[in-house]
Amino acid sequence: YRLLGKAELGSAVASGKDLAVTVDRDKTPPVISVRAKKPAGIFPYTLTVDAGGKKLIQSDVLIASQWSVKAFANATDPRKDVDAWHKEADAGVTFEMGMIDFRFGGGGVSELKGVPAKVAEAKLPREHFGVIATTSLEFPKGKWKLTTESDDGIRVFVDDEAKIDNWTWHVPTRDSATIEIAEARVVKLRIEYFELDGHATLGFKIEKEEAGRATVQVRKLPKRKLGINSADKFKHN
Repeated sequence: YRLLGKAELGSAVASGKDLAVTVDRDKTPPVISVRAKKPAGIFPYTLTVDAGGKKLIQSDVLIASQWSVKAFANATDPRKDVDAWHKEADAGVTFEMGMIDFRFGGGGVSELKGVPAKVAEAKLPREHFGVIATTSLEFPKGKWKLTTESDDGIRVFVDDEAKIDNWTWHVPTRDSATIEIAEARVVKLRIEYFELDGHATLGFKIEKEEAGRATVQVRKLPKRKLGINSADKFKHN
């Protein structure tokens, strides 16, 4: 978060479990960071900032995740024989990512920015490739919206049950599903994706649903930033 305006920054406190708040007053404007003390999880919080004697409040949800991603070339059409497609994944390359936001465009996995050297060196194809990504996150009680953006096929499994299933050749498309967690617990997530040809993209996000609206929380932890308008409200940069 950044404090905008001329008000002097006082205290900054976040309510919620396993969270830490730091303030960098050497930057202009000052930067307030909310970070998780655990490597992975979903952390609802309320940030209260004293700006020139005025209390600014922002409720949000921080998501810290670590995905195990397997990328592989495939000769099998996964729409016709998904079991054979799964077997082709055995020859793929596995790596870790903090979020699933792969804007392939006309390229492939090996050409993505930020992937480990072994992925770049694998020289995976630009077409006819697959991705299987898995993680486990502790979800708090409540309703959560899962949204994908894909080109081409996508499936999302929650505890091995398919919640999103658009296993087709298609242009960039958004799909979503809502899950309800009765009590806080660890949930297994698995994303399966294939690219046939042409443009390619794969994105996944989790949102907290509240009173008919969703608060988007999709950024990898170090890049999560919002702006604070010290006049009256928080706002996006």
